[in-house]
Amino acid sequence: MKNVILLFVCSLFLQISFAQLNCKTTTDAANGTVKKCLHANKKVSTEEIWDEDKRFGTLKLFNNQGAELAVYHLREVGGHASAHLSYHSNGQVAKVEFSDASDGGIQFFESTRKFDENGKQVEYNEMKYPYELETTFIQIEPQEQPQQPVVTPKKETVIACAVIHQTFYELQNTTNSKIVLTIQPIKNNSVNVTEKEITIKPNESVVFDTILMADQFITAKVYQPSIKQVLTKKRNEKKIKIIEPGPIDAGTSRTYYWFIVE
Repeated sequence: MKNVILLFVCSLFLQISFAQLNCKTTTDAANGTVKKCLHANKKVSTEEIWDEDKRFGTLKLFNNQGAELAVYHLREVGGHASAHLSYHSNGQVAKVEFSDASDGGIQFFESTRKFDENGKQVEYNEMKYPYELETTFIQIEPQEQPQQPVVTPKKETVIACAVIHQTFYELQNTTNSKIVLTIQPIKNNSVNVTEKEITIKPNESVVFDTILMADQFITAKVYQPSIKQVLTKKRNEKKIKIIEPGPIDAGTSRTYYWFIVE
């Protein structure tokens, strides 16, 4: 019985140790952190990069030939976007559990992606809100008036409409100050939008526009926010800036974020 317990403990220790095996964390030129975990052949399996304050990060996955498999945008402000990883014994990522949710908002996205030992994706599933919007129209051809006592009805014609892709534009104030922003439109060949002025409370998230397109996301840059006024009771002026990480895709939804940070 002791041998069985000892074997179980050793096996558990090896599994826990492997989670940290072949991983090394360094500091980059901007004082951010770079964590790299390796395949058995010493090529990079995962690369996780965070800024100095660990607010925004990027996670990249690779196979043992160096081909990029997936990219995740991470953050620790305005809610969260995080990923949990597990590995095969050869260092290849086996499973990624990703979660993205805004602070106080109703939008969320969760996904699970699985790979075999060679880096081939073998499974993917997701949950999200808002749900995908798909519209299908059914058109029934008109039937002629029966000339005989029995007439065979004509078949229905089903016409599938385009899948609607939604693009959200969201501001998240991570500071303790009320901020007045000016949202300037950027001229493009896709959509026409107007200038907006938005006042956002401390730690508040606001989706200020949603654009719908058929079968694709809008690729043009549409908005550029800037800080007009910081409404704070403190005399010392705060150094507040806007950070724009990459957009987050969730099925047929894409969200562009701007984070207001100190």
